[in-house]
Amino acid sequence: MIRLDPEVLDDARRIYRLSSDEKLAHKLNLSGSTVANLRSGRTTPTISTLMALKKATGRPLDTLVQEIAIPAA
Repeated sequence: MIRLDPEVLDDARRIYRLSSDEKLAHKLNLSGSTVANLRSGRTTPTISTLMALKKATGRPLDTLVQEIAIPAA
């Protein structure tokens, strides 16, 4: 499973000088709940979200995500 590295959101907030994830969501044209779900790993990032975060942070795409192993049932 792929999830967004939460540090990317922190980097974007720092770069944009934003005090909350809600303000970051507005800046990225996302809902506050989407950013919260991305931060917690409940939502997989879309390509457009990854591209917006790449543009905001200057980080390469492969550093924006983490691969999480799903335990076998």
